[in-house]
Parts: sequence; structure tokens; C-alpha cells
Amino acid sequence: MLFFFILTLCTSFSSSQYILDDTPCAKSPLSCRSLDGVGGLSGGGATSVLLPYYPEPSRSEILDFLFRPNYGANLQILKVEIGGDAQSTDGSEASHMHNPWEENYRRGYEWWLMVEAKKRNPDIKLYGLSWAFPQWVTCSPGTLQNCSGNNPYPYPDQLAQYITKWVNGARDTYGLDIDYIGSWNERAYDTTYLKTLRATLDKSGFNNTKIVAPDSGWGIAKDILNDNALAEAIYGIGAHYPGMYSSSDAEATGKPLWASEDDSTYDNDVGAECWARIINRNYVLGNMTATINWNLVTSYMKGTNWYRAGLFNAMKPWNGNYGALHPSPPRPYPFLFLTPLTTLPPGTHPNRVPTQGWQLYCRTDGVGISPYHAIYKEWLDVPPYCLIYLLLRDWKWYVERWGKLRHSG
Repeated sequence: MLFFFILTLCTSFSSSQYILDDTPCAKSPLSCRSLDGVGGLSGGGATSVLLPYYPEPSRSEILDFLFRPNYGANLQILKVEIGGDAQSTDGSEASHMHNPWEENYRRGYEWWLMVEAKKRNPDIKLYGLSWAFPQWVTCSPGTLQNCSGNNPYPYPDQLAQYITKWVNGARDTYGLDIDYIGSWNERAYDTTYLKTLRATLDKSGFNNTKIVAPDSGWGIAKDILNDNALAEAIYGIGAHYPGMYSSSDAEATGKPLWASEDDSTYDNDVGAECWARIINRNYVLGNMTATINWNLVTSYMKGTNWYRAGLFNAMKPWNGNYGALHPSPPRPYPFLFLTPLTTLPPGTHPNRVPTQGWQLYCRTDGVGISPYHAIYKEWLDVPPYCLIYLLLRDWKWYVERWGKLRHSG
């Protein structure tokens, strides 16, 4: 019965038939978009602090589950905090410049984590964002006077240099190319600073490091529409917890739209379904082509803010244990919320998980919500390689284009 029901959705809806247009974005070229990926966020703050202390082989197993392609969470973006020497949710992370006269790129564990992610997936994208800044960044350059307190923007050149040095340190010390850089987490943005940052990155040879801003809401879209220089400086608009919808202004910019921080639920069955729902509906309803989970892994102590909000837990390095707290029923993996695109055992569908750069069908041109409240997607690769996913209430059934039905749970 369920098999017939899903196949019916693939071909017709009661008295009408749904036709897929094989010319992507034929109806709305402005909204034609490419997949930027699914990611995890380490930081905001100190959410991965226990992970480096895990013994082997547990530590490598955890990293494999997070970053290995076509396996586990299969993350395609790793976003990390640029430490700012201040409490930033669950702890503080060290800055690479405690003072304006010194630089140290061996502090903290985000460098180590990025290196480990790249070992497992050389194509993973790296994204840096500040939650806080050392006090000197707000002071008159070279004086440590006339400081502006909590406002880092009065001296945009100094702030841009501070961030650019972090990008440079990643490259020179670890051989890491930072793909994306943000503004200031869930705080006010400053258009002068964003344009200054773009110019400073370009001048330093980091033309390929793209700016995603503001890491709060969609409000910056109006500024982008009215400021050509700002539009040229910014690659994409990143919003936090957008509720699966973007704004009309954001879509009008034609910029990539990201849920640059999302989820914040628990590592259990409910969290699994929530994460699956967010990933799919962010694109289907909001045209968002990247969704990044806060946080990457619960590797911080019980009693801190948003405990167990990670993709799974790893907070017992003293005994090497990790995984979901209440696996019921037991699963072959240590967490219960693998996304619908990665729930099959490794090797079952090699190379069929959509990857970054795949062109996405537009809403009404191959993506939408059926009258039965199932989501359907068609992913187009070049040469054409398409899959339709129908995700029902329990988010565990999917249908391939040629009509085969499988259960992922």
C-alpha cells in the first residue's frame, strides 16, 4: 500500500499530473542555484574542547563519522570559531593575536580540527567566523587608547587586517585554504567594514576567500540591493535559524542564501527528524543552498549551555565512549539522525549523495511540497543524473527516479 502511494506521488496527484521540466530554472532563472553543502559548526564557543583528548581509535572513528565522504554525517562544510579571548556560549577560545604586536597560530584546537577534516575530505569547505574580538581591536591603532568597548567597527582597516592574518595563518602554518569568512556572529554588521575586508583579502592574495554575511538575519539584503560595492564584496547571505524561509529581498539579490547556523536540538530521534526536515525545507521553502548545524559535536561538559545540541555526543574522553545517549532501538551507527541523503550504509549507493556544485531544480521546476505534505526533490548533475526524494512523516522513506523503494531505517 505504501509502495503504491509513493509511486502515485511520483507520477500523479489525484486528478492532476505533475510534470518535471528537465530544463533547470526554465520558469525563474534568477532562483537557479547550486548546492553549497551541509555543514557542522565547531565553536560558539568551545563546543569541541574535549575532542582532541579522545584516545585512539575512538578519536579517529568520531572524525570519520563527521567528515569522511559518503559515510556518516558526510559533512561538506566545516565552520569554526575564530577565537576572540572571550566567553562565547559554552566557553572561550583563544585568539591568534592576544595583542597587536604578536601572532600565534598554534593556540586552540580549531586548526587541528580543520586539518583532520581535510585529511578525510580534501574537498570540504572551511568557514571562519568571529564571536568576539580582543579588546585592542576596538582601540586606536598603535595606541591601545580611544577604545570603543564592545564595538569592533570604528577602525575597519585594523579589524580587516586582524581577520586576514587569521586566514593567512591557516594557509602558511597548516596549508589550509579558508573558503568562506564571516562578519560577527549574531551582532550588528557594518557595510564599510565588509567592503574593507573584501579589499584587504584581495590585496593579500585571498581573492578566493568569499564573504558570507551577516550571520544573523536577512536584513542585509536591502543594503546589498542598494549598494553595488557591497554586492560585489559579499558572496552570499547567511542567516541563523531562519525558520525554513528566506525574505523576498534576499531572493531578489540573486546571492546564495545559507542557513549559516541552524538546528540547535538534541542528539536523539526527535533531533534526527528535525535535522532532516530543516535540511530539506530550507531549500524547498527558502531557496537556501547550505545548512550548517550548531553544533558539530557535543564535546563539552554537562551543565553548559545547550548541552547535547551537537550532531552526536563525545564528552567522555577518559573512557573513549561516544554516540547517542539513548539509542532505541539500537542502530549500527552511534547517532540516530543521519540525514535522508546519507542514511544508507557506506557503499550501498556510492557517489549518489549530492555534492557541492550540483545544480538544483528550482521551486515549481522540480522541487516542492505535494498535496500529501511529502517533499520531492530532483537533483541534477552534469551529465544528467537525477534522483527524486520523497520524504514522508517519519523522514525515512525515499524513492529513486526509476521507482525503487527502500527503507533507510
